[in-house]
Amino acid sequence: MKTMKDYIRVRQMREIEGRSLREIARQTGWHRETIKRILEQGAPPGHQRQEAPRRPVLGPFIPLIEQILKHDKQGVPRKQRHTAKHLWDRLRTEYGYRGGYTQVCDYVRAVTQRTQEAFVPLAFPPATAQVDWGEAVAIENDGARKVYLFVLTLPWSNARFVAAFPRPTLEFFLEGHRRAFVFFQGVPRLSIYDNLKSAVVKVKRHHKRVLNKTFETFAGHHLFEPRFCNVGQGHEKGHVENGVKWAQQNLFTPMPRFSHWEEFNQRLAQDCRRRMDHCAHGQEKTIRERLEEERASFLSLPPWPISVAGKQTWRVSSLCLVQFDTNEYSVPCEFAHQHVRLQADVAQVRIYAPEVIEKQAPLIAVHPRCHLRHQPPIYDPRHYLPLVAR
Repeated sequence: MKTMKDYIRVRQMREIEGRSLREIARQTGWHRETIKRILEQGAPPGHQRQEAPRRPVLGPFIPLIEQILKHDKQGVPRKQRHTAKHLWDRLRTEYGYRGGYTQVCDYVRAVTQRTQEAFVPLAFPPATAQVDWGEAVAIENDGARKVYLFVLTLPWSNARFVAAFPRPTLEFFLEGHRRAFVFFQGVPRLSIYDNLKSAVVKVKRHHKRVLNKTFETFAGHHLFEPRFCNVGQGHEKGHVENGVKWAQQNLFTPMPRFSHWEEFNQRLAQDCRRRMDHCAHGQEKTIRERLEEERASFLSLPPWPISVAGKQTWRVSSLCLVQFDTNEYSVPCEFAHQHVRLQADVAQVRIYAPEVIEKQAPLIAVHPRCHLRHQPPIYDPRHYLPLVAR
């Protein structure tokens, strides 16, 4: 069997020393056709199997293994599928298999590689967004806590927006959209989602979906079209999945510290702006320059905001308190027993008088938002001064 050293020696004799094929054959004792093949190949060919491997012990069980693996892939949750070890145990205990674990493991690996999916790269037109949730850990007031990352990416320009929230609720899902639209100074015409619970109530047959009414109203208010991936086909929104990984690795490593949600989200937005000064892979223009071009295809921001809390008015109790998200916030005592308007984001709760003056009702109370549930009421003592004086 010819080694690499043999191949190198033959090539040296031919190309460096200038020897003829006849002389090389005479010195090595090899046939001239063999020397020609060595010069053409340049290196010994790897071992090539001439026929399929024989599996006298495993062979009768191969159809059963493939049937189990096929059943797993069709309808069994990923974490509950058979591993090679589980298969080996079942074959021994239930079907009398007497072979070793290595044979089963090698065959399962070969089947897995053979059946892995391949995908066509997707291209997206300008003003197309992809949206998803991610998770990370940050330090709030010296205590570690899980935060949920709203990530919206624009595949055409490769721009990204990230915001952090305490819970992945519909309210914060819509707030994330609203912050992203302000950040990009426009509304993408099409947004692509997985079948996440914040938007989809139910997936029906023939790819039909029942959307959350509040989300549907929000999309209609901003005039963008929501579109959803096929079930189990997360690669259809691979751009935003890469955006989630980027945020976890670059914005949350090491774990950031914060004490105020609004200030924290401003920092994240600033990090996304700094990233725009770089060029995406394969592009000559920066992300910022591409985004400026993409903005021409955006929809305009609506002239007025829409409530993301699902209600338009809240009733004030006799204790001058308004209950919102399991907690109570005070208002001036003259509004007791009335209905007021409320707007909230991740940082603040803003309460407005019921009378609408021009386009905006008077602001009567502002409180820092409490994200712990069922906490003591949040008071502003000044709201009770007229009662105390009386």
